[in-house]
Amino acid sequence: MASGRVDLMAWSLTTAEPYSERLTALAIASGERDRTAPDIPTLTEATGIPGFEIYAWALVLARAETPAPHLQRIRDELVKVLATPDVRERLRAIRMQPGGSTDVSGLQQLMARDAQAFAEVVWVEKIEER
Repeated sequence: MASGRVDLMAWSLTTAEPYSERLTALAIASGERDRTAPDIPTLTEATGIPGFEIYAWALVLARAETPAPHLQRIRDELVKVLATPDVRERLRAIRMQPGGSTDVSGLQQLMARDAQAFAEVVWVEKIEER
């Protein structure tokens, strides 16, 4: 995008920030404007389509055969680390919203819901090398 080979792209604010002199943000995908960039409208504001929200999320995954006690220990330690003020502030500094579910079934539902929602609007096209 910054090199001029792509005309339009969806990026996180954090990824795009170093290129802010060469790029123009058109809209933000969350339901609310970003507190650090309040001049960028939401997708709903920019398009008029209600509920036009896209959230990126990060998961920590383990192999299916990982013993349950190990999974629980990892989960418990992650919850502790993510609850510390320093880590929460660092996540906010890179525009990540700390939180979410630590329940496996809740995460599986989130992944299935988003996969279904995006299957209706996303297509993949091979981009030929210029």
